[in-house]
Amino acid sequence: MPELRMPEIEAGDESPSAALRHEGDAWFRVNAQLEKVATRYYDRSLLKAGNRLAGPAIVTQYDSTTVVPPGITAQIDRFGNIVIDVGTSAEAKAIAAAAATPAR
Repeated sequence: MPELRMPEIEAGDESPSAALRHEGDAWFRVNAQLEKVATRYYDRSLLKAGNRLAGPAIVTQYDSTTVVPPGITAQIDRFGNIVIDVGTSAEAKAIAAAAATPAR
């Protein structure tokens, strides 16, 4: 069998501004409270390898939506994957704690 090769996407710089569609509000849990937060909305098909998204951001495409919460970053890899870095930031820990808490 021939080796499977993943197609790579066009490289760009860190700025995803060419993919920015609009800015609007979205609801996020911030400090354990739901808050309306100014959010950037991107078109995934226009993102390039190396683009970096600082949350809050929402990436849309024809069949799915990717949400990058406030305080979290994501980067587009050379294959077009959105790699979300939750790391060990206080925001990431708060998001994990909120997700683990059952809704009432």
